[in-house]
Amino acid sequence: MLNGAGLERALPAIAGLALLGAWTHIWGVSAFVRFAWRHRMTAANYRGEQVPTAGGLLLWLLLAGGFAAGRMTLPAADLARTADFAAAASLVAGAGLLDDLIGQRDIKGIGGHLREWRRTSILTTGICKLLAAAGGAFLVLLPQADRHMDSLLLVPLQALLIMLSANSVNLLDLRPGRAGKAALLVMTATAVWYAAAGGAGPQANALWLSGLWPVMIGAGILLVPDLRRRLMLGDTGANLLGFAAGVAITQTAAIAAQAVICGLLLLLHLYTARRSLTVFIARHRLLHWLDEMGRPRERA
Repeated sequence: MLNGAGLERALPAIAGLALLGAWTHIWGVSAFVRFAWRHRMTAANYRGEQVPTAGGLLLWLLLAGGFAAGRMTLPAADLARTADFAAAASLVAGAGLLDDLIGQRDIKGIGGHLREWRRTSILTTGICKLLAAAGGAFLVLLPQADRHMDSLLLVPLQALLIMLSANSVNLLDLRPGRAGKAALLVMTATAVWYAAAGGAGPQANALWLSGLWPVMIGAGILLVPDLRRRLMLGDTGANLLGFAAGVAITQTAAIAAQAVICGLLLLLHLYTARRSLTVFIARHRLLHWLDEMGRPRERA
């Protein structure tokens, strides 16, 4: 992905990112958990236990730190895509935080939020998340598109993919660690693919280094406390992870692959609108094993 002079310029940013990750792992998680308990920023998990929520704020802090490290160490001209991504991801995380703090828990799914909006003419927090994901997707994609019709026609497909990805990770976030595992798997696969392809220029390299990598590192750091029910990602984290995973796919996968992924995510939404994803996972041995991996055993 980076070589020669590019790698030499990136080393300070990489070092800064490593320090940020170490700080979050050693002190940041514990500090956030204490803060959340102190300010009653908790929610009931699937067992009915109150657990600190909105842990995705730590992901956002890592993203902000990664962008700051890039600003200090990389040429300003290389950071255009990263700045767009950081702004868009902040919008998505902010909408998720709004839902974590004041969201209506009795309204389920996109359809439920749309019906409530139509009934009351008042925006729900779910609609705010949908609008934030759409706005964030276009904020990332439009500056990258050239003025050719083929490129402009691709933008709506990619925007839909990013929006579906953001909400898909949110749909997965019903058991400890499930959303983090899925997002980390997708982002790691796209990062390896991107590196194997040799990168796509200084702006794309900077986007990975100062934008997507910090989110990946944060997902890895938060996975263990999430699995152990010390905190929940909340919509703040699930939406941010899904948004970042969607952006990573649009930056890496071929157009045909993006269309297939978009279709699969749409099928996931249609399925979960009528059936339980947790029941589906429990019925398939491999999925169930992956889902339970890393979680403490339930006491009878």
